[in-house]
Amino acid sequence: RIGAATNTAEGMAGISWSATRRPIKIFDADGCADSISLSNARNYVTGLATSQAATVGPVVVNMSVGEEPSPTTAAPSCDSGADVVTLAVQNALNNNLVLVAAAGNIESPSNYQEVQCPGRIPGVVAVGATDAFDSVASFSARGSALDLVAPGVSVLATSLGGTYITESGTSFSAPHVAGIAALLRAIQPSVAQSELTSWLYAGADAV
Repeated sequence: RIGAATNTAEGMAGISWSATRRPIKIFDADGCADSISLSNARNYVTGLATSQAATVGPVVVNMSVGEEPSPTTAAPSCDSGADVVTLAVQNALNNNLVLVAAAGNIESPSNYQEVQCPGRIPGVVAVGATDAFDSVASFSARGSALDLVAPGVSVLATSLGGTYITESGTSFSAPHVAGIAALLRAIQPSVAQSELTSWLYAGADAV
């Protein structure tokens, strides 16, 4: 979604088709990731962007990951200012990185429907999902921390083996916004992170 090749007559076209991508693995063999691996990955990207700024260029980080929803109404641990994830996010923002995150999917049954961590941390662009009718998907997290929504139902994606599949979830919505952010950074590479995100909000339609 962020940077797939265009004019290939197959699959999907990337939103920022000439962007360079650097996937960073944070999940273990069981498909789980903790706050330490997430914060380490973000600190690695921040260090890369600052130490190799001339060759790396402006950085947009897509985080299609979220805290496991709780069956209670308790706030996620990332609301704590001392949390390692929050500190890593603040470090990235201070170094002018644009951070985009999946808002999270509501697991049923669950009383907690708010945006999950890291999307709910101030400064991170939290992206929920919309369906083919431009309505917010029933599974999408919501609430005051939700910043934007993008297509997230039956989104065409690649699969192992070179095939294409359709998937749903806010993890497939966030890359749409990250791709747009990458396009904006290509046009205005020196723009401040806060101003670029304000452009994203200003260009959105109300849903």
